[in-house]
Order: sequence, then structure tokens, then C-alpha cells
Amino acid sequence: MRTIYQSIMLLAIAGASCASAMAEDKPDAKAIVAKSIEAMGGAEAFGKITSRIVKGHLEILGMGVKGTIEIHQLRTGKSITRTEIEGIGTILQGVDGDVVWETNPMTGARIVEGEERALLLFSNRFDESNYETVIKTFEYVGEADVNGIACHKVVLTIEGLKPITVYYAKDTGLTAKTEMSVATPMGQVTTEAFSTDYRKVGDVLYPFNVSQKAAGTDIGITFDSLEHNTSIPDETFAMPDDVKALIGGGAAKGEAP
Repeated sequence: MRTIYQSIMLLAIAGASCASAMAEDKPDAKAIVAKSIEAMGGAEAFGKITSRIVKGHLEILGMGVKGTIEIHQLRTGKSITRTEIEGIGTILQGVDGDVVWETNPMTGARIVEGEERALLLFSNRFDESNYETVIKTFEYVGEADVNGIACHKVVLTIEGLKPITVYYAKDTGLTAKTEMSVATPMGQVTTEAFSTDYRKVGDVLYPFNVSQKAAGTDIGITFDSLEHNTSIPDETFAMPDDVKALIGGGAAKGEAP
């Protein structure tokens, strides 16, 4: 009987040792994110950028609906995204310090709050290399194949958001896919975004093609141009009048002096 107990104990110890070895072999999630930042260009390259202008076009696949997208960003924290969609109109989304706003032909003008605000602030962050101040936790959850690309699967926790799952290519370190649950005026929507066609602009790599899937809709976005350190007039970031009215009027925040 004693021999049996000893055998069981040895098996338990062996199992614990195997589990410990497996844990030690588990890739470090934070190191995977750091590798991705370096693959894109690294902190020094990002630090040289003071402004960014991105222009592209999009298509709602299967519906034949097309549009354009234009993004202006400053390191100081201001950004504005203008999306023109056939049959819908112009959608504007802006960030000016702590104020996040939107005008949309379907929902009107509004100040964006809560989880949706946190997502827009995260999506419009200017410098990828400051990830340690934005991401609260890093968790490695395994490997996965994304359209033939072997990836590390990492779950990131950002304050104010539900966990975001990012698939980093094992060979290049670049992001292949992102999954998240997004708060919208119509409720929570789970989205998948596939990033491809990475190109170097200056010393930084960017994906020039992003394919998004959400709520049964596929949207293909192709960026036609991306510029760094171009002068952007202050009035580019001016809030529309209906947004100014929502924040109490007075001096028009975001308007050129």
C-alpha cells in the first residue's frame, strides 16, 4: 500500500514539474507586444512624429456601398476622422483633449461617453510606443492561425474597455488580427479587424489594408496615402456648431483663434 501511495506522490510531483516547465516555456505576453512595437519601428521612430494625415477609401462588401476616410492627428492629442459614405453622408469623430465627440446623419451630434469614449481614445492614440501607460494587463492565451499566418494570441486589458484579443504574427511580430467588443449607440457589437499590406512610411510600418467584420457586415478599408509631420491648420479640428452647443457654448473649444 505504501508503495502505491509513493507511486501516486511521484506521479503528482512529476505532473507538477511538467506543469511548471510548461509555464516557464509559455511566451511572455508583454514581450510579444514589445516585439510588435519594435517591428513597427520602435519608440525612437514614433517619437519623431508630430502629426499624421491618412487618406483612404472603403467599401461595404456585398452591398456595393463605397466611401472615403480621412484622418488628421496631432501629438498634442487632437484628432478628427471624416468618413463620407454613399447614401449615408458625412460622419465626423473628433478628440480634443478630454472631449470626444461625433456627428452622424443617423444619430446626430453627441458627446461620446463611457466605453465608447474609451475605445475612441485608445483607437486614436498617437504613439503606439507608449503602450505600457495604456495597457493594464497582458495575458498570453495560446497560438492561432490567421489566414495562414502563425500567431501568438494575447489578451490586453485597457481601462474602460472589455478585454481586447490581438493576434501577433510569430515571424514578423506585426498585428494580424484584433478582436474586441465595441460599445455603439445600437448596443455591444463584436468586431474582428484583419491588418495586412504593411508598408513603411518614414521609419514606421503601417497596415495599408484593414478588413473589418461586425454585426454581419464586412468593410474593407484601403489607405491610399499616409503623411508624417505635415502642418495641419487649427481649423481642421474645429467642432461643428451642434457639438459646441452640447458642451455649453461659450468659447468654441477646438476652434481656431
